[in-house]
Amino acid sequence: MLLYTKQSFRASPRQLARSLRNRIAEQLLPDLTEARQWLIALGQIEQAVLDAGLSNGGQASSATAAAANVFLEVRSGSRGNTKAAVTQLMEKLRVLELALVEQELEFRVPEGFAWYALYPDSYAQTAERWSLQFEPPEIDVCVIGLRSIGTTLAAVVTQALRRRGFRIASCLTLRPSGTWPSRYVDLQGLLPASQNIIVDEGPGVSGASMVAVAQALRDAGARRESIHFFAGHAYGPGPAAGADAKTWWQEDRVWTTSLDDTFVDGKFLPHALASAVEDYTGEPAVGSAEPLGTQGWQALAGLRTLPRAIAPIIETPKKLVHLRSGRNVVLKFAGMDLSSQEHWRSGPNTALVTDRAAISPLGCHQGWLAYPWISGEHLSAADADTSFITEYLGPWLAAVSTRKLNHGEIHDGIRRIADALSAWAMMQEGGPPVSAIERVTEQVLDEVGAAPQPCYGDGRLAPHEWIRQSNGVIRKVDFGGHDRDHTWVGPQPVIWDLVGAEVEWDLDPTRAAELRSRVQSLTGCACSERSLAFYTAGYCAFRAAAAHFSTTTTNDAEFRAHLLEAKRYYEQRLEMNLAFLTTYVRTV
Repeated sequence: MLLYTKQSFRASPRQLARSLRNRIAEQLLPDLTEARQWLIALGQIEQAVLDAGLSNGGQASSATAAAANVFLEVRSGSRGNTKAAVTQLMEKLRVLELALVEQELEFRVPEGFAWYALYPDSYAQTAERWSLQFEPPEIDVCVIGLRSIGTTLAAVVTQALRRRGFRIASCLTLRPSGTWPSRYVDLQGLLPASQNIIVDEGPGVSGASMVAVAQALRDAGARRESIHFFAGHAYGPGPAAGADAKTWWQEDRVWTTSLDDTFVDGKFLPHALASAVEDYTGEPAVGSAEPLGTQGWQALAGLRTLPRAIAPIIETPKKLVHLRSGRNVVLKFAGMDLSSQEHWRSGPNTALVTDRAAISPLGCHQGWLAYPWISGEHLSAADADTSFITEYLGPWLAAVSTRKLNHGEIHDGIRRIADALSAWAMMQEGGPPVSAIERVTEQVLDEVGAAPQPCYGDGRLAPHEWIRQSNGVIRKVDFGGHDRDHTWVGPQPVIWDLVGAEVEWDLDPTRAAELRSRVQSLTGCACSERSLAFYTAGYCAFRAAAAHFSTTTTNDAEFRAHLLEAKRYYEQRLEMNLAFLTTYVRTV
């Protein structure tokens, strides 16, 4: 079952470097958020250049190091040194821009920065804490970052250690090769230092990438006790980890700084977020921002049973701030890279629906969007009458749809759905043949890809995402940003939201026809029964995979049973629509 994918985009590195240099020139004394965005952007340029094998990788690495130095100066509060560091960064960028090519390269979206609230600030703190066990002049250090995100993280760690007087023997980044779960790396003749640090956002489900580097260092002569992991979390590798990976993580050479222990704005992050909420609302907070997981959300919402469309594995991190007045504010992580911020600023135009249909963010701080918690009655499938469909649901799908997708984006989206359906079919004994799915895909490509389509804008259409307040006003929550998350869904036509609403509200044929008619009248987006079945199957494949993988996140037997029941519901809808599609292929 497919759930995640690597997100990337193509662009000219020279143009991006020029744009970044112009941005920096306008703000020579950045705040921490701005300095962090510069650092992440330079790390992305370095990643693209190194992955392309261009000859100016050293200049790109030097620019990332200069950006890391700016970031650390801002973090330390040294305004005088910051100005000098920014001047040096501008010169590095100028040299890099002249050396770069105009041709487009592939830029990876750094997962941790975009979706998982992984802060470079945390790695600076980790490096500072690690350094306390050594006398700087006595050792040299090798820092190895794993691409993609390793370009940024390795630069931060290296500069943080340099500021503490350590000799850096080498700082490099590698992209592990091989098919999961096997990984291997080429150290390119690197000689290990007296202490060696491996930097990544992992470990993931297997920990294979970080372990591959550790083993390569051992093969090159490094002492086992000289190898350290600077990791994104302290939980170790996931269930796919082999014995070797587990052994490495048992040896107490793993260093990490948790999100709540990350220091920003002169405060630990939970306190900094609570202070930001106080500024937005003008009200004092009670305590700091606290994690808002599934059970906490359920209790706060007053729901006795969890809705079907609950899948923790695909949810972005959320926190909650209690105000002294009794009100609450929800903080949703929206990304700290430049592309994430720009995406949120240009999000769906909810004003096209009504000023009552949605809630707007109070503000954004350190990558977290703040929303007022809306109390009231969560809607259920029984509320999907004609009035709700025509006055709220249909207009909502149309209004939050965003830019028109181009021909390539539509085709790529259809292909991703086809891959997911094929993967599912191959897992099923007696399932539909992949060849039939491919024939349907070609027909949908001809039909849907024939004209530009608006991109869906919500992606969370289940009844519980709609709340009726005590005054009768209905509000929509948790919308936007799902078209660029870490899953394989990516940009899809507004049809994605249409079929998602039909599935989650369990609409009967009459109500489904009403919704389709309303969306078509507002968007001009018409589609055949075949295309609707194709997208419905794709949506259900996504939700079934999300439910399946979410079972790995809990030891609660009752919650696990709930997720498995949801998986069965989506799989039944998936099977029904695939059966229709493959029958359709055989009869035409």
